[in-house]
Amino acid sequence: MNIQGERHIFKRFDKEMQYLHDLVVQMGGLAVSQLEDALDTLKTENPEKAYEVISNDRKLNDLDLQADDEIILRNLRDEYIKEFDSSLRNEARVDSNGEEDQ
Repeated sequence: MNIQGERHIFKRFDKEMQYLHDLVVQMGGLAVSQLEDALDTLKTENPEKAYEVISNDRKLNDLDLQADDEIILRNLRDEYIKEFDSSLRNEARVDSNGEEDQ
């Protein structure tokens, strides 16, 4: 692989990792906010606020699923790339007569 190709891969990896980092930070902020709201709701015994806290929990769950999907897709793509690379290397070992190099 040439330098340009490697740079592209590293840039893409960095971009994906930054996206996941931002998603986790967003989830953390939302979780802290949810906990603060839940504690406040317990102190004030406000049923309307309790329903709001419960309904907002869906946002956190959705972000969690989004992060899981990103990680799963990345892992699948990495496995396909490894398999493809292995196939190319195996083909390179076979010479023009169809025999493997020793």
